Amino acid sequence: MKTEDRIKDVTKQLLFRQGLFTVTTQQLSEYAGIERTAIHYYFHSRKNLIDTVIREVTQEFSPPLPGFMEGLAFEAKLERYIAYYAAKYKKYPYLDVYLITQYDLKDHTEKILNPFGELIPEIMIWIRNNNTEYAGPADFLAHLLSMVNGYYISMDFLRKRQEFLTAENQTEPDVKRILRLLLKPAEI
Repeated sequence: MKTEDRIKDVTKQLLFRQGLFTVTTQQLSEYAGIERTAIHYYFHSRKNLIDTVIREVTQEFSPPLPGFMEGLAFEAKLERYIAYYAAKYKKYPYLDVYLITQYDLKDHTEKILNPFGELIPEIMIWIRNNNTEYAGPADFLAHLLSMVNGYYISMDFLRKRQEFLTAENQTEPDVKRILRLLLKPAEI
């Protein structure tokens, strides 16, 4: 693996898979097994390195193409979004947490949240028609994202603290259960 790629891979690992948000260039160089000057040679600064890595990750998980949801019922659309985000969070559980808490989102917000934009009108209609506990689409989407992302972050937290929690014991979030929780919260 080329040095530049190793630096990017280690950065993704530490920031987005392990949640070590305050990692320094010195720590990155130690984890990558390279001299710190190599980071500056390839990326000029920690910020440029992180910008590069975030661009790559957002391209890796680009939003679904227009028409991806065309003709689908609301629940089927939600299933597709849950699958989309589950794939992203399984690989990078701390990505959105990092972006929300540590990073200037102005260039990446659209890529991260855009997939939900087309669902907002349907969420509003669903909330209005079903008299649920949700106050609005933001409340609904916050629950959706936390149910999917929270699973992977929680599993990582537990795995780091308990030897018996290994990847073999891990199941995937149950899409149907998440949908039941989202679509009928008053019944729970």
